[in-house]
Amino acid sequence: MMTDKAELLTELSDIASAVSEARRSLEGDDLIVLEGIDSRVEKSCRSVVDLPPDDALAVRPILNSLLDDLKDFSEELQTKVRTLSA
Repeated sequence: MMTDKAELLTELSDIASAVSEARRSLEGDDLIVLEGIDSRVEKSCRSVVDLPPDDALAVRPILNSLLDDLKDFSEELQTKVRTLSA
């Protein structure tokens, strides 16, 4: 588990960067590498409960933004799959 807010924010930033890179790769029809992203997200979410309440509240908008990015990526991936299947 991540032990403090700074460590968690760093990990969330790294995850967000990986998702952004995957979205760019998908747009360019390049290989997408997101190995282990699910376990990293799960670990980060579990770490929030160990933070002091004020720190946990401060992390919430970043988690929401990451969730939005993941939803957008999922939609883009589904669109790409439908296009390739047509």
